[in-house]
Amino acid sequence: MLRFQQKYHAKFLKAWPYYITILILLVVFAIYSYSIFTEKLYLGSFVDKGARFLIAMQYAQEPSKALELSSWVAIWPPVPFIIQSFILRLVLFQGVSDISLGIKAIEFTSVTFVLLGLFFISRSVALQTNDSTGVVAFLMCLCTPLLLDLAHTPMSEVYSFFFVSIAIYSVFNYLKSNNKISYVIAIFCFVLAYFCRTESLLFSLIAGVFFDCT
Repeated sequence: MLRFQQKYHAKFLKAWPYYITILILLVVFAIYSYSIFTEKLYLGSFVDKGARFLIAMQYAQEPSKALELSSWVAIWPPVPFIIQSFILRLVLFQGVSDISLGIKAIEFTSVTFVLLGLFFISRSVALQTNDSTGVVAFLMCLCTPLLLDLAHTPMSEVYSFFFVSIAIYSVFNYLKSNNKISYVIAIFCFVLAYFCRTESLLFSLIAGVFFDCT
């Protein structure tokens, strides 16, 4: 029993930077969540978010539209609206027309995806260096205006950044461990990033060249 406790404590002390990163993430998440639901945080134009909310709400009320190619073309890129409609189905019941509640849900998921994206970026740094450097990288990300800049446009850019960050982490994980699953996840996330923001195709091309070189 004592040996198990010593082994557990040693493992915890070795991974403390990882747990510190998680703790910081949760604290920042709580602050932004409170700011959103108390309407003390400005995240872009009400008109823009209202229009996006109405499209996502239409998808939430008519899920079959998410599978129609014509709908994809009409509201390109399609993935952000599909994700947002799923979120709305979770937080809103059928027929709700309270746009302010829907917009808060959009803002909430927007900040959540940005924070998770920053977390994966910091873990990518940790894979290439060490966990302590990963904590520093995460703090540096929080010290830049990137969080609000991305969350300011709470659909395409946010989701694209989220999927690209996972893809980057998966690429480094593949290079370090040669895990084929990470390779597949990276490709899948780059494809999703493309369907969130067409310009993200650049990241997909870079990743393809990078994989070929390795």
